[in-house]
Amino acid sequence: MIRNAITMSLDEIQRLSQNSMLQATRPRPEAGAAGFVTGCSQTLSVKIWSRFLGAAMLAAWAVCGASGPALSAAGDTAPWLKSYVDWDAYEATRGSTLDPLRMSTIGPTKGVAPHGVPVRAYLHEPTESWSWQFLPAGNAYPSYLAGVQEPRMQTNITWDASGRWYWEPELGGRIALLRYGNRDIFRPQGFEVAAEGAAIGRLDLAENVDLASVDFRGGLYASYAHGNHVTKLGYYHMSAHLGDEFLLKNPGFPRLNWARDAFVLGHSIYVAQDVRIYGEVAWAFYTDVSKEWEFQFGVEYAPVYPTTIAGAPFAAFNVHLREEVHFGGNLTAQAGWAWRSPANAGLLRMGLQYYNGESSQFSYYDRFEQQVTFGIWYDY
Repeated sequence: MIRNAITMSLDEIQRLSQNSMLQATRPRPEAGAAGFVTGCSQTLSVKIWSRFLGAAMLAAWAVCGASGPALSAAGDTAPWLKSYVDWDAYEATRGSTLDPLRMSTIGPTKGVAPHGVPVRAYLHEPTESWSWQFLPAGNAYPSYLAGVQEPRMQTNITWDASGRWYWEPELGGRIALLRYGNRDIFRPQGFEVAAEGAAIGRLDLAENVDLASVDFRGGLYASYAHGNHVTKLGYYHMSAHLGDEFLLKNPGFPRLNWARDAFVLGHSIYVAQDVRIYGEVAWAFYTDVSKEWEFQFGVEYAPVYPTTIAGAPFAAFNVHLREEVHFGGNLTAQAGWAWRSPANAGLLRMGLQYYNGESSQFSYYDRFEQQVTFGIWYDY
């Protein structure tokens, strides 16, 4: 009779522990990060106490005269007590509604809704098989958010410390051509080949919106993403050109044929889900006015996974150093609000930018500028 009571107690402990873990791990949207930590601690406490009580019951069974076969039967009645180490393996075989607790730095846990949008449909297991994809959505190595010469779509209204106002539009982007990897469009894993192109203009609002200058960029890259690390290797061409109206109104201005063709190596690390640090070095095998070496590094915070219409904050900081200005260059800081598309992983941003350093238009490569900008940027 005592052994029957113990067997019933074992089953009851199992049932109560499962119910307690369901309550402990149930999402509490209003609780935030503190609620999540509390839930995890409650879950671990339930597991520890249930195993402790189960072990005590099992010891009582043995004290009451249970033989070896009877002890084996107890294990069959409550197999979750067989081994502390086998707990998670047993949960996986039970078909429980609870997913095993896991800590992942590759992406959020399934079902979690960062920035308010469920992401179950967008996440892929690290063991997912890789496949060839032609013109996939997303980018394994996205443009640097605060890199003012990166390819993207933008429209900026800029105030310069000299008292002038500029409109600085950009038409461009970086497109993945071929990928061998998983099908996560927000944080792709695997090998990727991408092409980029951009025309980065400056129009003088005080001079009838005349085109003052435009820089052209084009390139081809290969990248490899593994976990939180992404590396790119490629080539880009960049050249600077003055506007016709500017030259007509400034006939004595020296026209510089600034140009460079360079190999570039970059590496970025996602130190948290929405936080990325990066650095890159480029060496030019052909230059005119420009010199061989340049360096770029920075940090950025922006939503990686889809947002609701409410969006989410972003911030970015970039430093760009160039040999032709004695390894001076510029620093750029941005902050504002961002929206991530669930359809193609495009990132729309709106906010303020502060720029300090040598001109971002390479026709005036050695002219100091200090600027404040209101910008709208779209990276895809």
